[in-house]
Amino acid sequence: MRDNGQKEYARKSDDVHANFKRISSYTNIPVGKVIMTYLLKHIDGINAHIDGHESQREDVEGRIIDSIVYLFLLWGYITVERKASPESKPWVLSSTPGVDFEDATEK
Repeated sequence: MRDNGQKEYARKSDDVHANFKRISSYTNIPVGKVIMTYLLKHIDGINAHIDGHESQREDVEGRIIDSIVYLFLLWGYITVERKASPESKPWVLSSTPGVDFEDATEK
């Protein structure tokens, strides 16, 4: 699944975030927000399923898997950006109670 998605979204690049960076440049929206938008599309579908709407193009299990993948992509992007430029924060994470992304990435 990862390899197929990598080929589709990253194209010829080895950068797993390449498509998000392209969308970011087209729309002038931060890369983290682009990834979050893709994630929220699946969260919305999961919510629709929970609310009883079952006739969706993709089954709920697929949306859950895709959500997990997007969360990992977001985590990876945040980790890389923090290491590249710890003083620059295009999003606010420090207000997330109980979450220390630095400790989590070291494990």
